[in-house]
Amino acid sequence: MNNQMLNFAQQLVKTNQDNIPNAPWKEAAINAILSGDAQAGQQMAQNLMQTMGMTKEQIIQTARQRMNLPF
Repeated sequence: MNNQMLNFAQQLVKTNQDNIPNAPWKEAAINAILSGDAQAGQQMAQNLMQTMGMTKEQIIQTARQRMNLPF
């Protein structure tokens, strides 16, 4: 993850941590983002993609559309 995306994700988590839905992966995801642990983040992303049946490109496009991401 490049610095711009990491900084964005960290700020998003810090300001919205209480609004993140409860899920089994919530704490692990928050910890991976805040610590900048790319390997843990990638593994979680792979697991979620498999669970959702989506490709990386599909998830990125969906996130960009739903959150109006600047990148």
